[in-house]
Amino acid sequence: AGPGGGTMFGPCRASRRGLAGRAVFLIVALSLVTLVSSDADAEEGARSSASTLAARVDNGPPHRDGAPIASPPAPVDTSEENARRGSVRPVGASAIRFSAEDELHFSPRLVQMLRRPCEAYARNVLDEPALHLQHAAVIFLRHKCRHAPPIAPGQTGHACAELANAVEIDMTHGEAAAALRQLLHERCQAEAILLTDAETQAADAAKFLVKDTVRRVAEEELELRDFAGAPMSRENASKLPRLAQDREDVLLLDSKPADEARDGDDRARPRSWEEKRRDAERQRGTRVPRWGWDGPDGDDVMDAGDVEDAEEERRVELMVLTDLYRTTEGTYWRRQNGWLDARNHCAWEGVTCVSPDAEFGVLSLALPDNGLSGVLPQTLARLHRLRHLDLSGNRLRGTISGAFGSMSRLRVLILRSNALYGKIPGELGAASSLEQLDLSENHFAGRLPSDLSRLRELRMLNVSSNGLNGELPTGVCGLQNLEVLSVAKNRLSGDLLGPAAALGFAGRRSTLRLFDASENDFSGAPPAVPPDAPELLIWDVSKNSMMGSLPKSTPPESLRIFAASDNRLTGAVPAEMFAPRLQLRRLDLSGNALNGTLPDTLMSLTQVRHINISGNGDISGEIPHEGVVDIRVMRALMEFDASSNALTGPLPPALVGLPNLRVLDLSNNELNGTLSGENWADATRLERLNLRGNRLRGSIPPELGTLRGLTHLDLSGNELDGPVPVALVTASTLEHMDISGNSLDWSTVGRQGPRRGASDGEL
Repeated sequence: AGPGGGTMFGPCRASRRGLAGRAVFLIVALSLVTLVSSDADAEEGARSSASTLAARVDNGPPHRDGAPIASPPAPVDTSEENARRGSVRPVGASAIRFSAEDELHFSPRLVQMLRRPCEAYARNVLDEPALHLQHAAVIFLRHKCRHAPPIAPGQTGHACAELANAVEIDMTHGEAAAALRQLLHERCQAEAILLTDAETQAADAAKFLVKDTVRRVAEEELELRDFAGAPMSRENASKLPRLAQDREDVLLLDSKPADEARDGDDRARPRSWEEKRRDAERQRGTRVPRWGWDGPDGDDVMDAGDVEDAEEERRVELMVLTDLYRTTEGTYWRRQNGWLDARNHCAWEGVTCVSPDAEFGVLSLALPDNGLSGVLPQTLARLHRLRHLDLSGNRLRGTISGAFGSMSRLRVLILRSNALYGKIPGELGAASSLEQLDLSENHFAGRLPSDLSRLRELRMLNVSSNGLNGELPTGVCGLQNLEVLSVAKNRLSGDLLGPAAALGFAGRRSTLRLFDASENDFSGAPPAVPPDAPELLIWDVSKNSMMGSLPKSTPPESLRIFAASDNRLTGAVPAEMFAPRLQLRRLDLSGNALNGTLPDTLMSLTQVRHINISGNGDISGEIPHEGVVDIRVMRALMEFDASSNALTGPLPPALVGLPNLRVLDLSNNELNGTLSGENWADATRLERLNLRGNRLRGSIPPELGTLRGLTHLDLSGNELDGPVPVALVTASTLEHMDISGNSLDWSTVGRQGPRRGASDGEL
């Protein structure tokens, strides 16, 4: 019985008295037990006498004094075997198909819908097996047959005939769903009629019953999407194009029949994984990275059991993919080649199956940057063979269901760059085969679940650019196969000493290649880079709240990027950080409170391209130069920024003459000496030169005017004197030049001088 006094199957009458009302509830409750657990006598009686009943429908039943009389019951089989089954069936009837034992396999959602028939208007039955839907319809028809009046003269249909037909045939999913919905509709209307009493209640009560039930169930469907739903509002459904139906009642776009396909038409033939890979490479101009899943392998070969369940698996896959198309506005996708073509869903754009000629067995679903918009369908978790799921770069919203954790074969899950929200479900830790998990650039909140430490095969975890908080679980950092861990741009807190130790704990050769914990709120001392990580390339802990000194440890030689900028670090830059064979490409220690001098080992790195130690304020002493180190070995250096410190001494000529140098910023220091002109002619790639706010003396080298790549020049606030080089003023490539705040002679460039409105020396 429903909460408002509605019934499941039993007769019910509205009462005007409270005692009678309570009796109604009792009758309703008993009717449920009576109907669901009833024997199949009506069913089998209808089965055995179907032909006789059909004849009576045509000729009418026997009459006595003009009044119809009930037909005698069909003879029954009371044999020992039939009694052992716990049922009675007519002589000559086949074995019972829909028994009470089968009802135990009904899903909770289907049982709920049978108990409250008005919920059928909003419940989704796409996930229910066709046999269960047909069984549910048989339950209703048994009740109708049992309580049907005798056949009247001229009657062309009867409930028992409908029951016999429903028992004998095998309904498709669409037929069973339509039959059950019609029966549920009739039952809901009957309950609404009971609530409409001219003397006691207005008709609004019946309307409220239906409308409130539909509203509530529609909300529940959105919440139950995690489990097995594919809800869609009527408003959205009305916007969909008119669709045709195939034999499984999965709505498909009208398409050309297979027998009408032109000879040589390859569009109906599913492409192999290698063909799809080559197409993607041609479109992108680069090779597709072979990581996480590389197409079907021996583990994906089907066995005999798979072939036996082929039709049901095909139906489920077709339902899930069609649901994805519907709920994500497939008509507006950028690429929808073949989608909803009834011939073979394995040939649809982005779908890869176990083999090129397979009709089921979806292994990969890849629709990145394709314009998908709407709620992430949780029914995707029903693709139990799926190895690779990539829906990145779309406009999907909603939450991630814990049901994705049941996908034991899934290796790659990429949902990057969407609008997903809520908490990351810890149930994902049950997806034991997962190697690549990318949930970055969404709106997830809460803690990073420690249950992800169960993913023993995980190689890449990217949850950057979300709203996660709490501490970074050490168990996740300790995964033995982890290669990439990015938690950047969140609100994570705590210290990083424990997680960093887990990334490279003693006794294990770490597989780590990238660690990015930047733009969070981590505090405490800065962690040491794991020394036993021979493949480590990137270590980024910048833009946090860490305090203390940099560890005096040597990182692995493989390290390419080290970033610890915008923290509260103090102390000197350790010379131990820069081993002679270190392959460091980028160093960023800017925005801290470091002091001391620049280590000689820093200016001896042969592979470094970018050095940024700006904004520390207290780094002092001279820049290591000739006689101490050979700066010429830094031939790869492209950018050197040591601005806003307390550096002294001359500008090293070898630094200026590096062949690949593009940016040199030593502004706001205490450099002295002159601008030597002997190496400026070698700085052919120099684009930006900023030496403002120092104590440089002497004249401006004329060679600066011959640098064709120079676009930004700032020599303001020094002690320069002498004439302004004409070549510098007339240089066509300069976009900004500021040489103000010096004692320069402008007479050499004519009477015009600086442009109107500019300060002395600013052009």
